[in-house]
Amino acid sequence: MLKRPYILAILVVIFALSVLLAGANGDKQVRIQSKADQAKRLWSTSAHADKAAEAFKHWDAEGSVPTSCAKCHSTPGYKDYIGADGSAFNVVDKAAPLGTTVECEACHADPGRGIVHNHTSVVFPSGVEIKDLGPEALCMECHQGRASTKSVDTSIASSGAASDDAPSSKLRFINVHYFASAATQFGTVVKGGYEYAGKTYDARFAHIPGYNACQVCHNPHSLEVELEACNTCHAGIKDPKDIRYLGSLEDYDGDGNMTEGMYYEIETLKEVLYEALRVYAREVIGKPIAYDGVTYPYFFNDKNDNGVVDTDEADTANGYGSFSPRLLRAAYNLQVSVKDPNSFAHGGKYVIELIYDSIEDLNSAVEGEMSAGSIQRPNPAGTFQAAERNQAVLGRNFPRRSGQSLQENLAEQGDDLSFRQSEDAGHGSLRRTDEGHFDGSAMAFRDWDADGAVPATCAKCHSAEGLPYLLLNGAIDKAMPISNGFLCSTCHTEPPFTRAAGPVKFPSGAVKDLGDASNLCLNCHQGRASKKTVDSSIAGGPPPYRFTNIHYFAAAASYFGHEVQGGYEFSGKAYAGRNPYNSHLGIFTNCVECHFGTKSFNRAQDDSDNLFHNTSPSKEDCSACHGNDVAQPHPGDASRFEFEGIRPAHIPDYDADGNTSESLQAELDGLEAELYAQLQAYGNSIGNSIAYDEAAYPYFFSDLNGNGVVDPEEADSSNNYKFDATALRAAYNLQFSKKEPCAYIHNAVYFAQLMVDSIEHLGGKITKYTWR
Repeated sequence: MLKRPYILAILVVIFALSVLLAGANGDKQVRIQSKADQAKRLWSTSAHADKAAEAFKHWDAEGSVPTSCAKCHSTPGYKDYIGADGSAFNVVDKAAPLGTTVECEACHADPGRGIVHNHTSVVFPSGVEIKDLGPEALCMECHQGRASTKSVDTSIASSGAASDDAPSSKLRFINVHYFASAATQFGTVVKGGYEYAGKTYDARFAHIPGYNACQVCHNPHSLEVELEACNTCHAGIKDPKDIRYLGSLEDYDGDGNMTEGMYYEIETLKEVLYEALRVYAREVIGKPIAYDGVTYPYFFNDKNDNGVVDTDEADTANGYGSFSPRLLRAAYNLQVSVKDPNSFAHGGKYVIELIYDSIEDLNSAVEGEMSAGSIQRPNPAGTFQAAERNQAVLGRNFPRRSGQSLQENLAEQGDDLSFRQSEDAGHGSLRRTDEGHFDGSAMAFRDWDADGAVPATCAKCHSAEGLPYLLLNGAIDKAMPISNGFLCSTCHTEPPFTRAAGPVKFPSGAVKDLGDASNLCLNCHQGRASKKTVDSSIAGGPPPYRFTNIHYFAAAASYFGHEVQGGYEFSGKAYAGRNPYNSHLGIFTNCVECHFGTKSFNRAQDDSDNLFHNTSPSKEDCSACHGNDVAQPHPGDASRFEFEGIRPAHIPDYDADGNTSESLQAELDGLEAELYAQLQAYGNSIGNSIAYDEAAYPYFFSDLNGNGVVDPEEADSSNNYKFDATALRAAYNLQFSKKEPCAYIHNAVYFAQLMVDSIEHLGGKITKYTWR
């Protein structure tokens, strides 16, 4: 039995522990309460708490907020929609009472403890549902907009408009609504903008890991952007409008400035689109139009055609009522770009594509060309705020192939920038997309959208995470998430430090090592086939054979030539190996030296060096030696140097057309034409006519009517050409040349050898190719 002193001691200890625990719990409660109070103070300064705002006062005269608006303009309506009040999910059952804003209970199941509602999916106006979300789903419900491509198409279809340019009294402006930032961020996944048929668009804007959700970039209570976090990558930025990612190195608005923030690119494009709308409405519809982004219904009859909604015009009775389908689509996209004022951060490239396509579509119906110099920039008091441009004006051009026009130096063009359609660069001086690595709209990244993931066989080069996974694990053994182009982390551990990449194995089995970051490039620019692949296919059984495709941009395979046997090399023939670039004096001899200017003399060691991240070679690096080549259209004028004009003095007449002043590019183009003609002659001789279309898979088709071209009814995979061994080898080499648009720079002699030997293999005479 315990003695009394011991019992008293035990009781004292228990009492002390209880006091300590109570104190600890009390401190915890104080901390929780303090945190909740701080959150409420921040919230009280936000637009969500502004009881005087039109967003919460609009229905005062009606006595309640209707079900169509209550979700985002009242707290009871929001809880009703997400089922937090016990009602059905994804629907507002009843009108909401007046007097609330977006309050704590809208997002929090337990505001005191900071616990948010368990809500992880969002259905957008297009009908697309985004699942497996975090707390950002709560934001996205009210920042998704209220319309989509589907809404516009449905309206047009039901209007009975006779044509794209026929006004219909049944067409009324469709408003995406305010601050549809989630629709901007998810791009073509949810189709919040009007997406034109036949075009592809950027998908979800992918930021760096950890910064892809609303509540991470914005303080969830004050709604302010956490600018300090931005400075981790965007050093020195004081205003998000000045941010410009290194994957955005195109002059989208054609003003010659590639260092201004993405905000300013979009602002100018909005001005261009507005002017295009006005020209179209005046010249095609015959009813001038004016826009005011803050006055419903936004578009009005412009009685004096001054481009401004004057006081006597800002009346719903004067709302524009002469929309044609073409005008409605473009007007909708203008509103999309205006009503998400921060689209430059949420999904700027998607909005640029929408604006560009709208301008292009409007201009297609207007007779003549529209000059950017004729655009009247509204003053600061007008519809748009003119963008300030006080940074250095910089321009670049880059190599292209076969009939693709070069863009002249924009600084020399001044204000005379006309909108001429250009297949590769964009609509005249405007640019629609980025170069390949960062072109999220390209099929190189969009091809697997319907599948939900990029298969392991393609993920290395067509997803942002594939290459890092390969370098870490030695192989890709699983599908990768769909990407919107590459990220910094694709090639970098932490910029400017690149990932370590050792020797690279090519499809032929050859292993190559350039000893620097060029090895990263070799992984995806080696092609997917080789001589070995073709020989294996032929050895696998009797004909007919399916076409063997080397794949796109196999620059490394051309650069190394015979050393990796990317082309089909014929027995008994000698072929050029790695291009040594002997005249380059030991610099500009590999991927990063040419495409990223790692040894360039033209780096200024300032922010302009970021332009070298475009992956396009710098004309300044090449013009010193090649600026006076005989094929240059403007010899001696470095500002108008053209890569397509390169022709070193020692180059023979590869295509034997007698022209020794044409460019290297033209020499290979000539050989491609000769090889294709010989391939067709061979097909005809064996009773199996062939036609080729480099843009239509599987590229080679049976020429059913023998007219030498792939007609629409022939461009079907079921009509794929059935090869014998001879035709397969030659067709493989033709495709290699076609799909390597800069072969004339990487290893022209190797391609010339492959094509001449292919002509001979098909039975053609090659005596005129005396150099071979």
